[in-house]
Amino acid sequence: PDIFYRYGDFENEYFINIITKRTLYFNHPKNFSDLNDCSSRIYFDKDKITDCYSKFFLQNPLWKRDMANSLARYNYKMNFGDAELKNERMNEFHKRFNNILGILCTTDNNNNPYLWQKYSNSFKGFCVGFDMKNQILWNSGFSLNKVAYWDELPVLEYPFYEIEQESDDPLNSQFYHFLLEFIFNKLKISQDEVYKLEKEWRFAKLLIAEKPGIGTELQRVFQLPSHAFREIIFGYEMHKSVRMNIKKIAEQQGLNVEFKVAVPNINNTVTIEPES
Repeated sequence: PDIFYRYGDFENEYFINIITKRTLYFNHPKNFSDLNDCSSRIYFDKDKITDCYSKFFLQNPLWKRDMANSLARYNYKMNFGDAELKNERMNEFHKRFNNILGILCTTDNNNNPYLWQKYSNSFKGFCVGFDMKNQILWNSGFSLNKVAYWDELPVLEYPFYEIEQESDDPLNSQFYHFLLEFIFNKLKISQDEVYKLEKEWRFAKLLIAEKPGIGTELQRVFQLPSHAFREIIFGYEMHKSVRMNIKKIAEQQGLNVEFKVAVPNINNTVTIEPES
């Protein structure tokens, strides 16, 4: 898609900053309303992990293979040997996951009745459309994909061997693609919400901080140029004075956008009309 959309209202500070400061906020996965989001189970392959340990120990020329293999099995047992230990490793991963990734949730649809009801305060809010694909993806550290919806989340295999090594190109690493699998897979229905109706696209940002593994709030903010903004769509129930305020802000920010109105229909569809 050329244009991506964010729905919201004036109660969401990060959403308002899109037009007042031209900034997008790449959120912590732990802050999502769906507690099952980004929560695929992890599979730890015993043979691969043990082999990884063994190869590490064999880097020491004083070690013999039998000794290395024996110590590898011991290390697997101490770190992954039962369900409790595996849960500890998964919790450690999710903590790191939240620190090094930011996520921006969008859609390519500006007339989605579900999104207007849920995120734009039943047509009292508004929707912003911008050309994020060209503006963001040419910057380092970003990925984009359409969310895949599942009845059950896939189980993902932990890429242990690569995690234990430093990668010169983290965006092309097996570990980074493993992280993206958590982001781009989602349950169709969770906590009584039908998330598949959102038809979501997600942008992911890999955070590079002064200390490895620690993401700063500053790195979660990305500023768009004014020419990236394409549309501002007012909900049908938004008060005229609020519309005028948004138009004023858009003018102050130099946003050359089309103003439109989202009108709900009796058949649960939404019509986008020019704003008069």
